[in-house]
Amino acid sequence: MMKFFSAILCSGLLFCWVRADFIQKAGGQQFRWGEDGTLQEYRVGGKPKSVGNARLFAALDAETGKRTDFTGKFTAEADGTVRYRGSAPDLALELDVLFRPDATGFLRAQATLINRSGQKERAVELCVSLPLAAGSWNFNALEGADSDSGAVKTTPGHVYEELREIANPRFTMSLSRLPFGAVDDGEAGVMLAHPLRQPRFARYGFSVDDAGCGTLTMKTPLGISADTAKFPNRATVDFLIGSFRADRHLRGALARYHEHEPQLFRSHIGYPGAWALWIPDFSMAAARECGMGFNQREWDEDFARDPAEAVRILDTTRQYGIKSLLYSEPWSITLPFPRNWHKVHQDLSVRQFEDQVPVKLGAVKEYVETLRGDPAPTERFAGELTNDELYRILQNSAIEINDNGDWRLNCYWAGQFHWGRKFKGQDSGAVIVNPDPEIQKPNRDTITYEKARYGYAWKQLAKHGRKADGFYIDSEGFAMGWSECNLRRDHWKVADLPLTYATFPEDGKLRVFQHMILACNDFLEDMRRRADALDYCIATNTWTHFVNFLTPYGDMIGAGEFFNKDWIAPLADFREFRYSAGRKLVTTMDYVLNYEGGVPVTAEGVATYLEPRLNTYLQYGIFAGTANSWNQPEKVALLIPAMKRYARWTLMLNEAGWEEIPNVVLSGAAAGKVLVERWGNRPGKGLYYTLRNRPPHNGNVTLAELAAWPAQRVTLQWNPGDFGVTELTEVTELISGRKLPVAQRDGKLVCDVEIPGGRTLLLQVK
Repeated sequence: MMKFFSAILCSGLLFCWVRADFIQKAGGQQFRWGEDGTLQEYRVGGKPKSVGNARLFAALDAETGKRTDFTGKFTAEADGTVRYRGSAPDLALELDVLFRPDATGFLRAQATLINRSGQKERAVELCVSLPLAAGSWNFNALEGADSDSGAVKTTPGHVYEELREIANPRFTMSLSRLPFGAVDDGEAGVMLAHPLRQPRFARYGFSVDDAGCGTLTMKTPLGISADTAKFPNRATVDFLIGSFRADRHLRGALARYHEHEPQLFRSHIGYPGAWALWIPDFSMAAARECGMGFNQREWDEDFARDPAEAVRILDTTRQYGIKSLLYSEPWSITLPFPRNWHKVHQDLSVRQFEDQVPVKLGAVKEYVETLRGDPAPTERFAGELTNDELYRILQNSAIEINDNGDWRLNCYWAGQFHWGRKFKGQDSGAVIVNPDPEIQKPNRDTITYEKARYGYAWKQLAKHGRKADGFYIDSEGFAMGWSECNLRRDHWKVADLPLTYATFPEDGKLRVFQHMILACNDFLEDMRRRADALDYCIATNTWTHFVNFLTPYGDMIGAGEFFNKDWIAPLADFREFRYSAGRKLVTTMDYVLNYEGGVPVTAEGVATYLEPRLNTYLQYGIFAGTANSWNQPEKVALLIPAMKRYARWTLMLNEAGWEEIPNVVLSGAAAGKVLVERWGNRPGKGLYYTLRNRPPHNGNVTLAELAAWPAQRVTLQWNPGDFGVTELTEVTELISGRKLPVAQRDGKLVCDVEIPGGRTLLLQVK
């Protein structure tokens, strides 16, 4: 009997020894992985934050709707890496994940999903779940919060997500606004994220059960294909697990995310100013005084018209410290078409955007075929590119939007093709192209998209002993290629990033395809390498939908284009630009600042329509960029006084540097109606705050709504120790120039502020 019990005891001890758990630490986080493939315990700051014995990975087959958890094992590698190998036999999928701590305290995971079904194509959603212990959880979001911190109290039975639709005429996709999902329980914050250098489509969500236990999830839609030569029958996803200060809520999560790769959120070029179009040399001095820092021109057209004039404008641009940008819309090639071509080939069954003319898709290829073998210089690009070369570029780079191999033609602004004014009144159309530099083309060294866009300008600059300062990469979010699908398998063979999938409404079928947001990443990486080698900057323009995809590569992030004089774009959008761009330069392109849309060319017009826009942009340190009003001196003269003041303040804020954590306490009944941002961290070098009396809603706000919005009064309190000093004594409101009354209470500086309706105040604290 004793031998029997001894054997049982020994076998139990042997079982405990075999079933080893693996401890892995990353910053203030500790993970205990079970050999059985479960997360046994997750601690933050030494305190348990997980439910234990939890599976992290699941997959959904998008075609059948079947969802299955992965089962597998954790093993420890000699270098401290922990590896998970699992399978979902019901879905014929395998998963291989490597976990490594990084230098910033995140646990970084590299996951590879492998298709073993034998199917040529699979549409699969990979789900990563982090089950969390019971608590009073906050979901941290950009919008919908009851305070500037972004904290939304969660309740059982609800799923919390913050999604945005990426629209296309043929499908939509829902993606998270931020590249992370973050929750906190008031004691510790936990986040799942994906690194921007490995861009992915992702949806972050959080749900709480009746017991108060939460589950933070990241879902990534992946198309798996045997035709992807660089990763056949598999797809990869990198993700991060991190912790942050709970008392800062969303801002704490944002600060931690920015710490992961801080170089991505700092400008390569400083803060030179705003973005403008076609600044002539006679307006350059005034433009610079008003904060213009980028002169976007089609320099190829300038040199084609008058080389001496082009050189003079270029030299004057540099003389005033403004950067000259070579212009590109790399997502498309806009072609001139014969007059009434769109009308003759119109097809109302083709779904397009509302401001476009639908044409028969097959007709586009037929028209481009007429360029084949034609040695004449192309009408589209200045310089030496022939129609035959343009034909070959399109044949190899145009994307195919369906199984028939049809090309998309975005026919916006029909009858307005006017590059160089030569073709005004002709029809035009933008053929969506894939700018991936690895796409194999005939005569790759001589016939490239870069030659079409930049080649002639580069040649002329070299001929005249000059150089530009940077690339301007236009990123039209909807009308031009970013939200397009690409079914071309020869393009898949050179793709560096996974495919995705969607259901197409015309036939209800689910298709795997290359989404152009991800395809364009290879182009952006290539342009960043080119820019660094040439000592160029990169300026971009986009809507909030795509800002996270541009942040790693752009030095200037343009915050959309605005045309309506009677309303101001959503403040929530400008907040998103600042949060996503970090300390990089952000500038608008505001056509209303050209007095467009019926703005009176009077001092009253400036005060009524233009100054409120400048005041709005100040909240997030955004330079107010104009379009081409600099060609009209009488208009510029009226705008200069207001533009100069705001340009000076915006430059001052950006030089101090945006800080994710304001380090100020707002109190009073109106505290939740005021937005606050901090700039700088040393009172002796410049410490500033912008405070915005929050408008009545998050959408487009009319000037009438702003004028009717009531003033709000709040009390501000600073702790000098937060800034490494013993006291703060002075607060100045810089727009009015008034010094504000302050009091010292319990070692804190206290100040009452009244903010007019829909206005931004600028405070300096010393």
